[in-house]
Amino acid sequence: MVILELEIKNDLQELARMGAEIESFGEKNSLQNEAVFDINLVLDELVTNIISYGYEDENVHIIKIVLEKKPDKVSITLSDDAKAFNPLGKDDPDTSIPLEEKPIGGLGIYFVKQKMKNLVYSRKSGRNILKMDKMIN
Repeated sequence: MVILELEIKNDLQELARMGAEIESFGEKNSLQNEAVFDINLVLDELVTNIISYGYEDENVHIIKIVLEKKPDKVSITLSDDAKAFNPLGKDDPDTSIPLEEKPIGGLGIYFVKQKMKNLVYSRKSGRNILKMDKMIN
C-alpha cells in the first residue's frame, strides 16, 4: 500500500501544489490518467469550498489529505478544522433542468458523489473528515 500524506494551508494558491502532488502520486502508482484527473478535480472542488466557505477568521489553517493506493481503488481522506459541514447532506440538484436555467452552485458536490464511491462524513475532535474511494480497476 502506497500512501501520500499532504498538508496544505487554507490558501487557494496551495491548490497548484496539491495538484502536482496528486499527479506525482498517480505517476508513481501507474494510475490511469482518468483516475488521476477525477481525484484532482474532486479534491480541487472540495478544498476550494473548504477554503472559500469554511473559515470565519483570517488565521492559517491546515487541511490534511491522505491518498492510499490499494489493489482496486485509491482511498482518500480529507480533513479540516473548518466549521462543521457535511457535504453528503446536501440534496442532489435536479439534473433535468436545462443548464441555462440551473441556479449557480450545487453541482460540485453532486459531481463528487458521481465520481467517488463509499463516501462517509464524520466530525471528530473539531475536524470534518470525509472519506471516499476512487475505483481504479
